Amino acid sequence: MKKTTIEGVIVQPLKMVSDNLGVVLHMLQNNGPLFEKFGEVYFSEINPGAVKAWKRNKRQTQNLAVPVGSVDLVIYD
Repeated sequence: MKKTTIEGVIVQPLKMVSDNLGVVLHMLQNNGPLFEKFGEVYFSEINPGAVKAWKRNKRQTQNLAVPVGSVDLVIYD
């Protein structure tokens, strides 16, 4: 699959902190460079092979974390 760059789209791996008890994943911190403001947090489970679509937006800031598995995300500019 060919990957292209879209202005304003940033892919950042989650920072992992682990010890013998488990792992903590840092998604977003209010003093980090990608933080703009807080709006809402919700969780969505996607079944294998399912396709979910969101509405069309002219401008939107979306912070998406995938802690388990992987997601193919389509962004059209």
